[in-house]
Amino acid sequence: MRETSPGFVSIPGDTAKSFSITGDDGIRLTVYRFVGAPAGAPILLWGHAGGFAAGSYLPLLEALSHEAEIFAFDARGHGGSGVPPPEAESGAEPPYHPDRFARDLAAIAAFVAMQTGGRPIHYAAHSLNAAAFLRLGCRFPALFGTIPWRRALLFEPPLFPPREQPIHGEAVAKNKALVARTRLRRRHWRSPEDFADYLKGRGVFASFAPTMRVAHARAALRPTPDGQYVLACPPEVEAAMYAAFTDPSTYALLPRFPRNIALRLVSGDPDTGPSRDWVTAITGFAAERLDAPLSILPDLGHLMVFEDPGQALDLVRKIWRDD
Repeated sequence: MRETSPGFVSIPGDTAKSFSITGDDGIRLTVYRFVGAPAGAPILLWGHAGGFAAGSYLPLLEALSHEAEIFAFDARGHGGSGVPPPEAESGAEPPYHPDRFARDLAAIAAFVAMQTGGRPIHYAAHSLNAAAFLRLGCRFPALFGTIPWRRALLFEPPLFPPREQPIHGEAVAKNKALVARTRLRRRHWRSPEDFADYLKGRGVFASFAPTMRVAHARAALRPTPDGQYVLACPPEVEAAMYAAFTDPSTYALLPRFPRNIALRLVSGDPDTGPSRDWVTAITGFAAERLDAPLSILPDLGHLMVFEDPGQALDLVRKIWRDD
């Protein structure tokens, strides 16, 4: 691995040093280490949601950096990391299969452990990389066990329900619509400010706290040579990822998740009616299968971290304060 300088990064260099490491199948992954951590501070590794980037959470992570040593990363296909094409070569595992993200996370966490002398790692993640953590523990327990995990806080991991689960039909219909909408995303923008203004009036993005909306707009757009901007996570890649996570095997394997670390799940409000995300609906069932405590945030949805970063901040801080 090496510290990087040129190229796009989703977190500015004056805030965090960026490193390039090798993930599963040789993909280049960008990992960030925030500067100025207090001496002896607990270690927190943060994982972002699909279609976002580490820098999308910058206001939250900067606030946490005053009392913890923060690491974050851009997942494959996102931010400053490599973007493999969505189609797999004949016979190969798809580039955005859940197992790819799980093994990437193991490589990232091993890098963090090396950087910090093997000290305990607290992990917090939203959506995509919350699911990657569970996938790693369920599918690759030996690899999971090589990391010095301490506690984990998972904001709504997308765990697709099997056919026998009551909300299976709801999940199928809503995820199919999400994939279709994602493929139509506008990819080219004049500026991050233009993108942020657009998001202000768009669906779930309209409920974002203004500072989080601006941070996401800056982190999700990669500059182009002609002075324009393009989505760092291309629509076809984001759509392929959402389609890949219709695999129900992670949900089925949850009882096998290692029980030697403290784990808490966080859900938005499952009683918000027909507009709720299917992931919000499944999180309570997942917590039961994991025998893990669940925090429900009333009136918030799947993107709760952006809607109410203050509540998210309080929940994350409790990870090490409960030690």
